[in-house]
Amino acid sequence: MKIFITRELASGSLFSRVLEAQGCRVEGCSLLTFSPEPFLEIPESDWIFFYSKQGARFFYEGLRAAGLPEPQAKIAALGPGTDRYLSTLGIQTAFAGSGKPQEVAQSFLRIARGSRVLFPRAATSVQSVRHQMDDRITALDLIVYKNEIAPDAEPPDADLYVFTSPLNAEAFFQKVPDPLQKLENRQVVAIGASTAGRLSALGFRKAHLPASPVEADLAACVLSLKGSR
Repeated sequence: MKIFITRELASGSLFSRVLEAQGCRVEGCSLLTFSPEPFLEIPESDWIFFYSKQGARFFYEGLRAAGLPEPQAKIAALGPGTDRYLSTLGIQTAFAGSGKPQEVAQSFLRIARGSRVLFPRAATSVQSVRHQMDDRITALDLIVYKNEIAPDAEPPDADLYVFTSPLNAEAFFQKVPDPLQKLENRQVVAIGASTAGRLSALGFRKAHLPASPVEADLAACVLSLKGSR
């Protein structure tokens, strides 16, 4: 069984290890390109909340490029992957969520209600956590990168597809001839409700959702579908 996930996978990633141990072949590649959106200042805040590794990467790269000092705000991460990436930068989070937007919003509000929270993000971000907290925090936006469909993206043939963002789903539909027919005879996993919603809007309404977006739960969802084609 061949699995394609629309994400670059680190060497020895948990997702790959779990599935390859069960005889699956795993290929990971984003269908998007990422580029910085420069900024010259950042608003003062109590918290900086990162949705993703890319958001953290471009925020800190942007700080250095603009010659800005590192802010003294507390740091929050949506999920464990972003938390781990921040730790590689020597940055300790004061809050790390499960990766499930609704659950994270509720947990974060217990410690950040009434605070000023900065959200470094992509220009196309669906802002899944912020929109659940807008009336209980002062939310501040900072676009630090843009993601676009890669002009040379070529989704491979696979038995099961894992879509990791709404824009990756759009990329697949742009790049694959007759994508609905292609997916009709394949298993499909969407990393979360926003991605499943975009697939549904594109005409595919049979995506499966994992318990959470972390790699262990993604792999478990894939294994539950293995052999059920």
